[in-house]
Amino acid sequence: MLKSSQKMEALTTLQRCFAQDSKNAETFIKCEGLPLLQSCLLSTNSSLLHAAAWCAINLTASDSHSVKKAVRLSPFLIQFLQGSDSIMQELCAWAIGNLAGDSQSNKEILLDQGVIPHLLNLVSTPHHVMIEARTQSVLHALINLARDTTYRCCRSMLENALFDYLRSMLKEVPESSQLCLEIGWLTGCVYGSSTCRSLVRVVVAAPVVVVAAAVEVVIAVVAAAATVVVVVLKVIVMTPYLVCCGNMIGLNPQLARLACDLPAFLPVMKHCLSSSSRTVLLHTIWTLANITVDPSCRAIVICHGDLVPRLLSICSDTDMHKEVVDEVKFEMCHVKELNVFSVLEGLVRVSNVMNKLLVKQGVLVSLSHLLRSRMSSAAEKILNIMEVLLQDFEPSLLPTADVVCVLEPLRHFTTVSFDMTLVQRAKALIELCSIKSNSS
Repeated sequence: MLKSSQKMEALTTLQRCFAQDSKNAETFIKCEGLPLLQSCLLSTNSSLLHAAAWCAINLTASDSHSVKKAVRLSPFLIQFLQGSDSIMQELCAWAIGNLAGDSQSNKEILLDQGVIPHLLNLVSTPHHVMIEARTQSVLHALINLARDTTYRCCRSMLENALFDYLRSMLKEVPESSQLCLEIGWLTGCVYGSSTCRSLVRVVVAAPVVVVAAAVEVVIAVVAAAATVVVVVLKVIVMTPYLVCCGNMIGLNPQLARLACDLPAFLPVMKHCLSSSSRTVLLHTIWTLANITVDPSCRAIVICHGDLVPRLLSICSDTDMHKEVVDEVKFEMCHVKELNVFSVLEGLVRVSNVMNKLLVKQGVLVSLSHLLRSRMSSAAEKILNIMEVLLQDFEPSLLPTADVVCVLEPLRHFTTVSFDMTLVQRAKALIELCSIKSNSS
């Protein structure tokens, strides 16, 4: 039928067949159907072109073997990105996204064919962004390209002023929109990948300045998303930006300091730590943990804005899922362990001044109470933190009643724990606390 005058009917049938069963796509390719589909993409009839593009979308969404063959359509698809038909641009961008999402080799082929500048050009102005369906397709393609193991695609995006386009788009789209969500995932892919950590210093000029601007925008979006009334929608929109924020802060101490200096940062972190969503809590803790990695960062901000009491309340919340307090794995960030206690462990490594402030805020007393309810793995972390705090402990920082509150749980722990190593450490802390208290 594609060889006859019934091309429109044939394309409509093929579109349905590709969607119904991926084996149909394989059969189509074996029967040398790709050259015929390519010829349809050379038509001057807009309806025929749209039907052919829909076939390309469904063909590139089939099994990987068929998609590897379908990459031969990419020059035609890229050419239509440069045209004036917004529907063809939308359809072809989605098909390109399918190709890019299938394999690393397809990403490299598309990159070498110059697809990224053409995709970015479609979101280069507010007018372009307002064509929502097309922008959705472009973001789909860019996200799949950004999941590039070599970081070549991300580097090309940055070199072609991706961040300027992201910032422009975020000014135009509502925080509760699907577009805002997609922009968040794209930003996270580009600025949060493990490869970015090693290459961000060399891929673009003045990278810290560029990423710093991204940090500022991301935190602003999280702050705006926090005002969304529908809780489920709020969590969906905030999640990619929180992931992105934590990843970017972990790239460079300068970025962590810049984030801490932003007026919106503390209120946003406090709001997120009060969230009922475990997902939001986990990513907020991840962000705070990255601030404590380098002592030169402004980790002291965590001691302000009631963040420390909130962290401690999360630890003592019996209804909270175990993974929030205990071990959490983020494969994409290459982090083996991340939890509330990790944040506190990072804080006590900063300085003596920080530790005295933490003791004044009741961290020592709160941690000692947690020894009664936490399991052995958490007990080890609690003892680690208490050990450092007691080294810097001054009797004037705590009234006698509070010192008793610290000693009693430690003594109780030594009678109930089966881990003799931890018991010996607890006894050493009791002795240290007693010596320091008596010295007053």
